[in-house]
Amino acid sequence: MIRAGFGGRSAGGSPVGVLQRSRQVFRFLNWTLQIDLEPDRPPRMHRYRCLGESEDGTPCGAEGPESGDFATAQKWVAHHLRSEQDHRSYEHVTCTPWVVVPAEEP
Repeated sequence: MIRAGFGGRSAGGSPVGVLQRSRQVFRFLNWTLQIDLEPDRPPRMHRYRCLGESEDGTPCGAEGPESGDFATAQKWVAHHLRSEQDHRSYEHVTCTPWVVVPAEEP
Protein backbone atom coordinates (compact mmCIF):
# COMPACT_ATOMS: atom_id res chain seq x y z
CA MET A 1 0.00 0.00 0.00
CA ILE A 2 1.32 3.44 -0.82
CA ARG A 3 0.27 6.52 1.11
CA ALA A 4 0.55 9.91 -0.53
CA GLY A 5 -0.10 13.42 0.73
CA PHE A 6 -0.83 16.60 -1.19
CA GLY A 7 2.62 18.18 -1.26
CA GLY A 8 3.91 21.26 0.54
CA ARG A 9 5.48 21.40 3.98
CA SER A 10 4.16 20.49 7.42
CA ALA A 11 4.09 22.92 10.35
CA GLY A 12 7.51 21.55 11.39
CA GLY A 13 8.97 22.29 7.94
CA SER A 14 9.34 18.70 6.77
CA PRO A 15 8.10 17.89 3.27
CA VAL A 16 4.56 16.57 2.98
CA GLY A 17 3.47 14.29 0.17
CA VAL A 18 6.52 12.08 0.09
CA LEU A 19 5.47 8.56 -0.82
CA GLN A 20 5.87 6.10 2.02
CA ARG A 21 5.62 2.36 1.72
CA SER A 22 3.51 0.52 4.26
CA ARG A 23 2.96 -3.19 4.43
CA GLN A 24 -0.51 -4.53 5.28
CA VAL A 25 -1.94 -8.04 5.31
CA PHE A 26 -5.49 -8.45 4.02
CA ARG A 27 -7.66 -11.52 3.95
CA PHE A 28 -9.88 -11.88 0.91
CA LEU A 29 -13.44 -12.91 1.72
CA ASN A 30 -16.60 -13.55 -0.23
CA TRP A 31 -19.28 -11.03 0.64
CA THR A 32 -23.04 -11.12 0.11
CA LEU A 33 -25.18 -8.01 -0.28
CA GLN A 34 -28.61 -8.60 1.25
CA ILE A 35 -31.59 -6.78 2.71
CA ASP A 36 -31.07 -6.00 6.39
CA LEU A 37 -33.53 -8.14 8.36
CA GLU A 38 -32.23 -7.35 11.85
CA PRO A 39 -34.82 -6.04 14.32
CA ASP A 40 -32.83 -2.83 14.91
CA ARG A 41 -32.52 -1.94 11.22
CA PRO A 42 -33.72 1.44 9.96
CA PRO A 43 -37.25 1.33 8.54
CA ARG A 44 -37.93 1.06 4.81
CA MET A 45 -38.97 4.48 3.58
CA HIS A 46 -41.41 5.37 0.79
CA ARG A 47 -41.89 8.55 -1.22
CA TYR A 48 -43.69 9.48 -4.44
CA ARG A 49 -42.42 11.94 -7.02
CA CYS A 50 -44.57 13.54 -9.72
CA LEU A 51 -43.43 12.87 -13.29
CA GLY A 52 -46.08 15.15 -14.81
CA GLU A 53 -45.33 18.30 -16.78
CA SER A 54 -46.63 21.84 -16.67
CA GLU A 55 -48.32 23.31 -19.74
CA ASP A 56 -44.99 24.82 -20.85
CA GLY A 57 -43.37 21.35 -20.76
CA THR A 58 -41.28 21.80 -17.62
CA PRO A 59 -41.25 18.78 -15.33
CA CYS A 60 -43.22 19.12 -12.11
CA GLY A 61 -40.87 17.12 -9.89
CA ALA A 62 -42.99 17.67 -6.77
CA GLU A 63 -42.33 15.09 -4.06
CA GLY A 64 -44.42 13.84 -1.21
CA PRO A 65 -43.03 13.44 2.29
CA GLU A 66 -40.93 10.41 3.10
CA SER A 67 -42.82 7.90 5.23
CA GLY A 68 -42.17 4.50 6.73
CA ASP A 69 -45.80 3.61 5.99
CA PHE A 70 -46.56 2.74 2.35
CA ALA A 71 -50.25 3.78 2.54
CA THR A 72 -49.36 7.16 4.06
CA ALA A 73 -46.89 7.84 1.23
CA GLN A 74 -49.57 6.96 -1.35
CA LYS A 75 -52.00 9.53 0.09
CA TRP A 76 -49.76 12.33 -1.19
CA VAL A 77 -50.46 11.22 -4.79
CA ALA A 78 -54.20 11.80 -4.33
CA HIS A 79 -53.51 15.15 -2.66
CA HIS A 80 -51.24 16.29 -5.51
CA LEU A 81 -53.69 15.05 -8.15
CA ARG A 82 -56.43 17.22 -6.67
CA SER A 83 -54.40 20.36 -7.37
CA GLU A 84 -52.75 19.15 -10.62
CA GLN A 85 -55.33 17.00 -12.43
CA ASP A 86 -53.17 16.58 -15.54
CA HIS A 87 -50.28 15.07 -13.53
CA ARG A 88 -51.01 11.36 -13.76
CA SER A 89 -47.52 9.81 -13.77
CA TYR A 90 -45.60 9.19 -10.57
CA GLU A 91 -42.44 7.48 -9.45
CA HIS A 92 -42.31 5.40 -6.28
CA VAL A 93 -38.97 5.97 -4.52
CA THR A 94 -38.07 3.40 -1.88
CA CYS A 95 -35.11 3.38 0.50
CA THR A 96 -34.44 -0.12 1.81
CA PRO A 97 -31.66 -0.85 4.33
CA TRP A 98 -29.10 -3.37 3.05
CA VAL A 99 -26.00 -4.92 4.62
CA VAL A 100 -22.93 -6.80 3.38
CA VAL A 101 -22.19 -10.04 5.17
CA PRO A 102 -18.96 -12.04 4.88
CA ALA A 103 -19.21 -15.76 4.06
CA GLU A 104 -17.19 -16.33 7.22
CA GLU A 105 -16.25 -13.90 9.97
CA PRO A 106 -12.68 -12.62 9.64
